[in-house]
Amino acid sequence: MQLTVQLTVHVTVVCIYRPPGAVSQLFRQQLADVLDQLVTAKQRFIVCGDFNCPGVDRRQLDANLEDLLQRYDMTQHVVEATCGDNVLDLLLTSASDNDTLSQVAVRLTCFSDHNLVTCRLHVPLNSPTISRYCCRDIRRVDLAAFHSDIQQSPLYDFHSATSVDSYVELFNSEVASTRH
Repeated sequence: MQLTVQLTVHVTVVCIYRPPGAVSQLFRQQLADVLDQLVTAKQRFIVCGDFNCPGVDRRQLDANLEDLLQRYDMTQHVVEATCGDNVLDLLLTSASDNDTLSQVAVRLTCFSDHNLVTCRLHVPLNSPTISRYCCRDIRRVDLAAFHSDIQQSPLYDFHSATSVDSYVELFNSEVASTRH
């Protein structure tokens, strides 16, 4: 199972859950497909989740998974056991984006057989764009004076050579400058 989230800070987060069992060729191919998409998108990404891919020794990953991560130049940031003596829950980034994560920690929880993996995400926060609008109270517009101003404006000097965009700009300018 895979969940992909696009954060507003231009980092794609892919969360993966793989049920326990032998690491199949199908899983490796599906993970390679996901990594291909992420790498070719040329943006920052984090792959995280419960991979359930223990190695033969404590705190190692399955050799086939390790090989796949090396081929894609990925860094695995979790170094402590997350379930028993195994590292099953992973945080992966491209080796070139190692600085995306820091302070990776594994904490005990009372609600799961897996420990909680936390980290600090280092990405710039983009401030929202602020737009300001000025509105008139239409009920207070002197319609006769407004009509007169519009009729005397360059809006009635329309030439067929005027582009639509130019006319729209002229229209907006004239309506904004009318004070009635």
